[in-house]
Amino acid sequence: MYHVMKCIVIGSGPGGLTFALAAKRNRADVVVVEKAGDPKGSDAGYTNRSFNLTINSIGRKILSNDALDGSIAVYGRAIHNFQNTGEIKYSSNVDKTKDDEVLMSIPRPILRRNMVSIAEKNKINIQFNTEAIKLHPENGEVVVRRNGDIKILKGDLIVVADGLWSIADEQLKKLYRGNLSLKTDPLKYITINLNKRVAKNLNLNYIHFWHNSDKTSVAIGLPNKDKTISALLVSQFKGVDISESPFTNITAGKLRLRADFPGIFKLDENILDQLLLREQGLLYYKSAEDIVLGDKCIILGDAGSASPPWAGFGANTAIYSADALARYVFSERNNLVKNLNDYQLHNQIVTKYVREFAKEHGEFLSKNVADNPNKRPIGPVMGEIIKKSILETPISAGVSLLNI
Repeated sequence: MYHVMKCIVIGSGPGGLTFALAAKRNRADVVVVEKAGDPKGSDAGYTNRSFNLTINSIGRKILSNDALDGSIAVYGRAIHNFQNTGEIKYSSNVDKTKDDEVLMSIPRPILRRNMVSIAEKNKINIQFNTEAIKLHPENGEVVVRRNGDIKILKGDLIVVADGLWSIADEQLKKLYRGNLSLKTDPLKYITINLNKRVAKNLNLNYIHFWHNSDKTSVAIGLPNKDKTISALLVSQFKGVDISESPFTNITAGKLRLRADFPGIFKLDENILDQLLLREQGLLYYKSAEDIVLGDKCIILGDAGSASPPWAGFGANTAIYSADALARYVFSERNNLVKNLNDYQLHNQIVTKYVREFAKEHGEFLSKNVADNPNKRPIGPVMGEIIKKSILETPISAGVSLLNI
């Protein structure tokens, strides 16, 4: 008699829902628990904590067109002159006819809303406002809390996809003697949105970069379908404690913008309205070598490995990893423990190359791009990383990974 596998997914981000959908296609019984509310019932537009995701060819091969509804194609990049002359110092284009070179820019809340709608249409049970508070990896139990009520969910497999600050962190430290690295990048960030009036003179199919003269700060802009541009302002914000805002008042704010982001300031002084009293966020590198917790639990996405958004690989890595995990779990071999450990080996190789590239690319974006803008043309970098990782992984019989 066929056994219906019951999967409990913690987190309804791109990685968690990609796995949930793949598991459902494999006739699994899937429950997703999500601490946040239903994005369809609240504002799913631009938020202070979110920056756009760039979905590359890997993500687009796995996600449906419906998931990317509300995205816009990115065909190139523009490096703006940091001397504040208004000129573009450098621009590059990809071949629009080559699908693996084109990126899709989409706000994170919109992608989340789309994926939740798709999951619900596929009759996946998503329990919003439900927090996982304890894991029992060996017996497949998750203790959850909703509106003060405590209950226990039990499954054959727990997939922990709850992001950087994960419920699995303490489990990792206990089981692997602290084998969990979480480091902060020296740069911090704030996000803003350039409105249609400001963005009208900027190419809406480009990623935009603005550097300051001493190369300690950079602004990165990604276009939106509604003809606005979401911008990530990255700086050391020297002299400002992480708990404070670099933009405490109009006078100090203007001085800070002129010093750190002259290109953005030139576009529109009114951008300061979005920045007043806005606190800065931290950028993290996270690494857990072992992501298998017991016989019935595995960690996915940023919960196990994360990098700052320098290379645009975060969501794409989570989506690929979720797809690969499902291919291992639901392979022809009826041995979940072996499948999880074999997947872990492949994931270790993928995340190693992703972290290496992200760190190197971050150095390039924050320091070198102003002088060497042509060194890193946009293109199918992650596809090459995945191909290399697949070649280096001893793929077991019965496992068929994504055809890159």
